[in-house]
Amino acid sequence: MTLCSTVRDPFTHLPLELSSEIFTHCIPPYGADYARPSYPLLLLNICSLWTRIALATPKLWANLYLRIPAPMMITLDFIQHLTRWLAHSQSFPLLLFLCPKENKAKQGPHPEIIQLIAAHAHHLRELRLRCCSYLVVFSGSPSSPPLHFPILKALVAKHLRRDQKVILTSDEFVDILLGAPSLSILNVHMISIISSSPSDEQGSVVHAALTSLAIREDIYRSDSDSPSHNNILSLLTLPSLTRFSVQINRTDDIACLTSFLQRSSPPLKKLELTSAYHNMAYDSTYHWNPNAIERCFTLLPELTALEMCGPLTAMQDVLISLLVGNESMFLPHLAKFKIVRVFREEVGWFVGVASMLQRRAERMKHFSVLWSGHGLGPVSTPLDAQSEVFRVLEGRGMRIELNLG
Repeated sequence: MTLCSTVRDPFTHLPLELSSEIFTHCIPPYGADYARPSYPLLLLNICSLWTRIALATPKLWANLYLRIPAPMMITLDFIQHLTRWLAHSQSFPLLLFLCPKENKAKQGPHPEIIQLIAAHAHHLRELRLRCCSYLVVFSGSPSSPPLHFPILKALVAKHLRRDQKVILTSDEFVDILLGAPSLSILNVHMISIISSSPSDEQGSVVHAALTSLAIREDIYRSDSDSPSHNNILSLLTLPSLTRFSVQINRTDDIACLTSFLQRSSPPLKKLELTSAYHNMAYDSTYHWNPNAIERCFTLLPELTALEMCGPLTAMQDVLISLLVGNESMFLPHLAKFKIVRVFREEVGWFVGVASMLQRRAERMKHFSVLWSGHGLGPVSTPLDAQSEVFRVLEGRGMRIELNLG
């Protein structure tokens, strides 16, 4: 380390606040990678002035991307270095991204890492996990009590491997909400959520801060025990929810979703519905109760965006019919409708779509279909009459995407 020249280094003439602000503009978007000699460690090797500025700027140390090595590689030096790093963040709101260094084997939570999370839980603002075993910090374990995260705003947990199943009980899911009262965003990917007991009879948990909830499982998984989310929805009341992604596998899921919406009365703007492929196969003959679907979606008067993914084609047909029937009362503000993987090859399907878009032309801005026949024969194309309707609507500013590949 060298002393800075007051002639060559402009930072010698700047106040600390301005120098710190300049340094923070170089923070990587997902935090500094602890496993590599990177920013902000590089600042400590320039000169004594830059070192003082870096160590006096907590924000530089408050965004950390941590690749967690195998347990045998978590040495005392590793923990001590990591402890010093996080200490530099002081009480600045912390973003922590935990990822396994090697995605070859399932890693359990390391006690030393749990202790570090506990030491900084009070100022953890955002937590992103690729090591989903660390969700245990919310529910606790025999060796560590559950933690409280008073300012945590966002939690994203995503499991990366389909051959290693990650399971949360409904109680553990609820513990996340109870342990993070300020949580606004909760995204759970590729993780199965099962009932804690044959009958979850505890009262509904009210979480007033949550605005975005996504529960996304592996819809391509071929096992036969894909769980329903009834047990989760029946436990939650989320009055501030504006974005929601949930899996619908059975007709009684619609009834449970309806009950959840009635109880929560959320100002929902965006809804994403998915379904596991093995549950309803190619569901063109699967019976959905139109009245039940209408009751459910009538509870979403502020909905502006709807996305449906998986074998939900029969439900999609019901929705398109309802959208044609009453544009002033049924989803009156719907502006974006996206259908992913539609198993339909009838030409007549486009007649209903064209009619729906004509009736909704004033509000609908974007309609898209990603079509995949999956061996059901050739995919049809719109007739000339429907193609002309689509061209006219596009000329008026509506975006229409028909991916028939």
